[in-house]
Amino acid sequence: MFDIDPLEATFGATVRGVPQAALDDASFRAIHAAGIELGLLIFPGQLLTREQQAAFTLRFGALEFSATRISDIARDGSFIADPDDDVVKGLRGNEGWHHDSTYMPMQAKGAVFSAEIVPSDGAATGWADIRAAFEALDDDTRERVAQLSAFHSIHYSQGRAGLLPSKRDKNGGYGSYGYHEKEPSLRPAADASGDAVRP
Repeated sequence: MFDIDPLEATFGATVRGVPQAALDDASFRAIHAAGIELGLLIFPGQLLTREQQAAFTLRFGALEFSATRISDIARDGSFIADPDDDVVKGLRGNEGWHHDSTYMPMQAKGAVFSAEIVPSDGAATGWADIRAAFEALDDDTRERVAQLSAFHSIHYSQGRAGLLPSKRDKNGGYGSYGYHEKEPSLRPAADASGDAVRP
């Protein structure tokens, strides 16, 4: 048996006592339902292999890509300090508020990640509840926003911050994840029923 303890916030919960590596179908359905309702699930103390994490994640649906390192530590163990290095530029872009993959032609419905090296002095990840933000708007603003759409281009957002990759592929593109050559992705603020889109 496991516990789902809602956070003292507008969304999210901590899930304890669940063996992700050997989760039965009934337990997964309960976790999936909690994820849909609460928007964020935190599983502390889960020391999974990459294969185990991938197997757990695949139960939610197909993966956009398998687990990948996001770090300023190179594979040889050295620290990447050059601010003009493409890895550092990508990390700096991630430091700002963002929603994963909204710039891709098909937006991801969620993200799963884990920390392998955690600083002893903090560096906590923050989340924002867009559903609560939408519901907190006054009626007129909520109605106006519900009619809007917005284009999201990683080229534009990273370029505006001076963080575009320096390396180009043979076709002149950036060749880095997310830098597709298709039209920028148009994201609606609300679905056809007028309900705020849930990230």
